Amino acid sequence: MEVRMNKTVWQWLPLLLIAVAMLFVWRDRQTLPPAPQLLPCVSLDKACRTTLAGHELQIGVSGPIKSMQPFEVWLKSPQARRVEARFAMKAMNMGTNVYTLEADKEGTYRATVTLAACISGDRDWIMTLDVDGAAIALPFVMEP
Repeated sequence: MEVRMNKTVWQWLPLLLIAVAMLFVWRDRQTLPPAPQLLPCVSLDKACRTTLAGHELQIGVSGPIKSMQPFEVWLKSPQARRVEARFAMKAMNMGTNVYTLEADKEGTYRATVTLAACISGDRDWIMTLDVDGAAIALPFVMEP
């Protein structure tokens, strides 16, 4: 009897492991945030306008976007409460580049950002702005 029970356990063990793995995959997919809305902005220095989750947004930068030189990112949205900017290169992991934008007296959210140079010479970046839990992605090219 003991041998038969062990044999039955071993027969069902792979199915049990697959079921547990599928449960973890399903749970992880349930907690993923939605993909950010893509906003192809012609020029961030001239400001871009869009709507995101009911927020009217005006987004821009002050100063040229060059490697290792600070520039300011700003966002105007009267309804916003929390704004965060993440910067990533399209083709290479450049580490964690997360900035919290703080509101000034006029209600414009601002942060001073400095981005590293890529050793490959690539200059294509994506700024993802999170505004109260909704995200928008703005691709841009760093100046030489």
